[in-house]
Amino acid sequence: MKTTPARIAALLAAAVLAAPLSAVAQEKVAPTPDVKGQVDVKATPGSAQPDTSRYPLTFDSLSHDWGRVTDEKPLEHIFKFTNTSDRTITIKSVTATCGCTVPQLAKKVYAPGEAGEIKVQFNPTNRRGPQQKGVTVTLEDDQVPQMQLTLTSHVLPMVWVEPNRVLFQDIFKGTGARQEVTITARKPGFEISSIEGAEQFISGKILKTEPAEDEGDPVTKVTIEVELDKAAPIGTHNTQLVFKSNDEKWPEFKIFVTAMVVGELRADPPTVMIRSQQPNAAFECSSIIDSRNGVPFEITDVEWTVEGNQDLNLVADWESYDHTRGRPTYLLRISGVNPEKSGTVRATVKVKTNLPDNEEITVTLWGTVRGADMTQPQPPRPIPLPNKAATPPTPSGPNSLSPAAQTPTAKPNATKPE
Repeated sequence: MKTTPARIAALLAAAVLAAPLSAVAQEKVAPTPDVKGQVDVKATPGSAQPDTSRYPLTFDSLSHDWGRVTDEKPLEHIFKFTNTSDRTITIKSVTATCGCTVPQLAKKVYAPGEAGEIKVQFNPTNRRGPQQKGVTVTLEDDQVPQMQLTLTSHVLPMVWVEPNRVLFQDIFKGTGARQEVTITARKPGFEISSIEGAEQFISGKILKTEPAEDEGDPVTKVTIEVELDKAAPIGTHNTQLVFKSNDEKWPEFKIFVTAMVVGELRADPPTVMIRSQQPNAAFECSSIIDSRNGVPFEITDVEWTVEGNQDLNLVADWESYDHTRGRPTYLLRISGVNPEKSGTVRATVKVKTNLPDNEEITVTLWGTVRGADMTQPQPPRPIPLPNKAATPPTPSGPNSLSPAAQTPTAKPNATKPE
């Protein structure tokens, strides 16, 4: 092929245009470096090692590792040091980061060249896995006010329970519930001989005992089933199950079991706070009462019990609130007057309905009255009586209850107002 000047010019122009495009393409496909796991040590705060050359006390070591240990007995280590400065050093205090670690110091003042020691005891009970505890040595020294000591270990408990507490929360009535609890032991031949502490509706039984492995060590694993009976009534049930074993050092283990059985009714919130803290001050609070599954119901009565020798002049009323939630709902309003004396105020309000078995829901009121001795008493809001000039605000709802003479402990049976 014959090359002409025109062809040479065309080739040069094409090369000029292709150069920037090639550069762009190379820029787009350039591989991204894999930075996963990379750390800029210089940019990491606190990553620099302390300058121990400035320490007035020179320790044999600023750290100690006990390694793999069991939780059968406390561990102890002695940090030995020498005052290598040219001045007398006073140790103000030696403190640990955890209550399981206790440092002890024989004396506080050390002359130049004098040696001393800090004894540290660590209790591994109720601990499992890697542990790191710190000890702070505070000095009366302007140049180095504090020094840090570190202790590490890997605790292998002889026996442990998982979980150590069982919570059955919001279990609908009539359904019951079950949860497994595992007790693991390193002692060969470990067994659970009995289970005690069961209450009427909460019990436990052994499902199986089998060999297993934990961190390379042979262990025995006992699986226990904790059961909430279907017949458990609405309310909160508490018990403490006690597992008896054949281990002389660990003869028994305890777990707490709490079951909260709920019904069709629900209170939101179930506990309301009396926000006013002034003596003789009027208060009003409210709670939404609704149906969990949209079952129609009506409130038939409201009763209350006030703790202690207090008269809160409580008044309760309710009205339909269906339009706000799209299901059977009531707005319960409770008003009253704080007592004259300082202290805690607590009342239990029972809302009764026409649901099967006359199901009811409880709302708790609580608050605190402060400054009774410093506040000028206000006239209490009077109880509604005939021919009284001053009466409390009339409840706005279609239903209301206000006793003519409320006792400090419980409201007498009331009927739904017409």
